[in-house]
Amino acid sequence: MKRVLAFVFPVLVATAVRSESLPELYAPQGTLLLEHLASAPFPHPQRAHGHEYDGKPAAAHYCDDTVAIFIPKGFSQNGRVDFAVHFHGWNNHVEAVLRRYQLIEQLVASRRNAVLVVPQGPFDALDSFEATPLKGTIRQL
Repeated sequence: MKRVLAFVFPVLVATAVRSESLPELYAPQGTLLLEHLASAPFPHPQRAHGHEYDGKPAAAHYCDDTVAIFIPKGFSQNGRVDFAVHFHGWNNHVEAVLRRYQLIEQLVASRRNAVLVVPQGPFDALDSFEATPLKGTIRQL
């Protein structure tokens, strides 16, 4: 019975933590927006058919246009806006990097007057994806 509880308890705790939405979780520290932006890195024409290295299909790993934007409480718009931008690495996604690396907590603790931006890269894929510039297009966040 102790072994079962030792296994089940962490799963229940993790589920309880994840049941709270990210904007609710970080509300005491500021405003977290999870936006779907046309100017997000994905979807991208160079991953329209997935990625040949790990065989990840485009629909599951290269079509998420989510961009997390966090504005800390007390942010002052004084004519200039500083941004901290985090591009996550392999086998990751926006929610995981916010929780695991405590990016919001770090920004708040720094007391910097800045906005955190975390665009979704390849979703849980073994891919660094460096896009070749597309002729005639400018991709802005």
